[in-house]
Amino acid sequence: MYSFQQNSPETQPSQGANLVIPSDLLVSCATVPLLFGILSARAAAELMVTIGSVSEEVFRGDRLPVLNFPHN
Repeated sequence: MYSFQQNSPETQPSQGANLVIPSDLLVSCATVPLLFGILSARAAAELMVTIGSVSEEVFRGDRLPVLNFPHN
């Protein structure tokens, strides 16, 4: 069977650097940012819960000073 591929300048592979990166290296390089993202998301969620509980305490009024208003 005859192949219809022609060796024109447009279809020839480039003679530049054909760098092939192994998938193991890509996975190992992507692991650190992924773990950092997961840990920072967990820390941000914990911070939001802490801020929410502190704001509840402030708005409840337990820690607000008692104001003495004069009665007429």
